[in-house]
Amino acid sequence: AAAAGLAKAANRKIDKSILPAPPPKPEDELGSAKTLEEPTLPGSGFKIIGADGYDDGGVADLSLLIDLEDNVQRRRRGDSEYFQALKADLLPRAIKGPMAKMSRREQKVSLAQLLFSEDDDCEDKGPSEVY
Repeated sequence: AAAAGLAKAANRKIDKSILPAPPPKPEDELGSAKTLEEPTLPGSGFKIIGADGYDDGGVADLSLLIDLEDNVQRRRRGDSEYFQALKADLLPRAIKGPMAKMSRREQKVSLAQLLFSEDDDCEDKGPSEVY
């Protein structure tokens, strides 16, 4: 029984050598303040007036917003506690309803697409109410 417990404990332990780099400081996170060399999709880029480069149309802001809460959780909890919680699926996410089977990040992306989509036909893809 003790060997099984030790094996379980070893399985829960986080290998710090494979962890991603720590998140940048909040004041260093720029989002869409950086310009692109060329449009992400041909014909859909926004040329910046009076300067070289293109705007991404808010894509970087949206991805920054999606990752920001995870970065805050990681800073607050510390690497080992954060990644243990992530591995054990203990970070806050929807556990009931149509989004229950999605991962935490997929839920955030889905909600962002629902909130920021410009197409009316996308509204039936997500939850009927967004809290």
